[in-house]
Amino acid sequence: MILITGATGTSGSEIVKQLVAKTVAVRALVRNPEKAKWLLELGVEIVQGDFSDPDKLKTALKGVEKALMLPPIDPNAVDWQSNFIEATKSSNTKYVVKFLCKCLSRAIQGIPDKLGSIRVGGGCG
Repeated sequence: MILITGATGTSGSEIVKQLVAKTVAVRALVRNPEKAKWLLELGVEIVQGDFSDPDKLKTALKGVEKALMLPPIDPNAVDWQSNFIEATKSSNTKYVVKFLCKCLSRAIQGIPDKLGSIRVGGGCG
């Protein structure tokens, strides 16, 4: 099972479609289940929550081997991404990928990336 955050966005929705086409089991963490109804039609499991709620993150990550984090651009981004990383540690998620569009890099230049050096588990290098 792979968890995708940002699954209703431009990049996330395309990634979900590609994974489903390859018959990968996908779970989506979504803020607004109404906006995400179309994911159900693809066979995607939906969990309501967001980066600010560590308990919801832990629920979303239960049984997940891989996670794709498409974080929102927000002044709270560092704290929210830290919440996600901590939740992956307690859920025994083996692989985490942080995905950020290069076109967004200019929009977040003022937000420090304190997560770049965080290691998840023992196998990251």
